[in-house]
Amino acid sequence: MCIFSEQLCDLSNDCGDNSDEATELCQSYFYETFEDEGEKFFHNGPNQPVNWVRGSGDQLLKARAPNFDHTTFSNRGHYMMLEMKNGTTSDLIRSILISSMMEPPENPDDVCRIRFYFHMLREHQIAALRLYIEYVL
Repeated sequence: MCIFSEQLCDLSNDCGDNSDEATELCQSYFYETFEDEGEKFFHNGPNQPVNWVRGSGDQLLKARAPNFDHTTFSNRGHYMMLEMKNGTTSDLIRSILISSMMEPPENPDDVCRIRFYFHMLREHQIAALRLYIEYVL
């Protein structure tokens, strides 16, 4: 393999021939690509002023959203984005996207990693993205 192990199955063609993303190599990985509108692994938190919605680069939101999706590298791919309605002017926008429960790796020697790509564009404002992990024993 031509790359570091951290680059395997990361939805990036690091080798140039896509061998680092091959299905047989990455079959034990869980992916949420947002390509199927019926996928419900993620859902919005309760009682939020701004919700997460499924978007794509071919929408008319180019100034506020990425122009392509990282899993397909095209403007037809989908991702989650904040639904910023006209008139949303709050300096602090807080919105929660909750995942379904994730099972631990079957092999106790395996490492569980969470990898995601994000895009922030808020000119002249401070923005933050926080990831919280809850363990259930």
